[in-house]
Amino acid sequence: MFLVAIVLISALAVPLLGGSLSALADVRPRLAWILLLALGLQVVSLSLPGLPESLRPLIQLGSYPIAGVFVIANRHLPGMLLIGLGALLNLIAMSANGGVMPASASALDRAGLPLHRDSYVNSALVREPRLGFLGDVFAIPEPVPLHNVFSVGDVSIGAGVVVAVHGLSGSRLRVVRRGGRHARRRRYRARHLRPRRGRDPATAAGPPGRGADVSEGRR
Repeated sequence: MFLVAIVLISALAVPLLGGSLSALADVRPRLAWILLLALGLQVVSLSLPGLPESLRPLIQLGSYPIAGVFVIANRHLPGMLLIGLGALLNLIAMSANGGVMPASASALDRAGLPLHRDSYVNSALVREPRLGFLGDVFAIPEPVPLHNVFSVGDVSIGAGVVVAVHGLSGSRLRVVRRGGRHARRRRYRARHLRPRRGRDPATAAGPPGRGADVSEGRR
């Protein structure tokens, strides 16, 4: 729900910042079906009836490497590296806790979510969690729409989504790269006129007459 809220807010802000939502519709990401497959696996792991409980966390974890293929294929798009980093952090946290994202009791309480579930959920209270700081330790409070818990990885994904939406839509919030060293004009230093070490300066100056012209031009 946290990421849904980020997408909605980012999209609503695009026209206000001079961007074009129609530009987002023109984007053709590579291997888009891979991302749909990963999202479909997550839905299956959470909602498919009759699926053995032992398979649900495995399917949930398996969806992340599949989504990683999409991220790598589209790494040239703005914000994609942040999205990939966030997904990797979530995968690490879930892998360390048996396919469940460890949520803190305080975050669940602020979000108005139950502390204990009878069925599998991808985010739940874990006793003695490993890498708990990477889990769902933040919360959108219950009075707020789409209230839920979220993690550091979700924050990174959300930041990547904001960069992607505004970068692809051409809004004023997009990140503009400044010219680096490769874009700077270098001064011409006439290195070929400098005598090399170990050589006679007279012979390094070139044929007769040429050195004189050079010396006169420096005056």
